[in-house]
Amino acid sequence: MACGELPELAMVDLRLLSSFSGIEIGEGLRKSSVLREMAVVISAAY
Repeated sequence: MACGELPELAMVDLRLLSSFSGIEIGEGLRKSSVLREMAVVISAAY
């Protein structure tokens, strides 16, 4: 990725092993004025 370019896609695991869930990450991206138009794929392997 060249300097200054934004990603076009975020792939997020629903069951992240952190203090945030994949849903919370997706919601945060939608609230961002810069990243709200980015495609988001949320998946999980149960």
